[in-house]
Amino acid sequence: MVEYFAAAGEVIFLREYGKEVPAALIDRFNVARKAVIEAGYYAS
Repeated sequence: MVEYFAAAGEVIFLREYGKEVPAALIDRFNVARKAVIEAGYYAS
């Protein structure tokens, strides 16, 4: 859950400041999101 929010925070920060979101960060966010969904904390 912590990794999900950490990655989400980075994505939000970069987008808010008009910076490019690296593909590696998007991948990291997607992996963390999948883990949170599979753990039952969040629904897709």
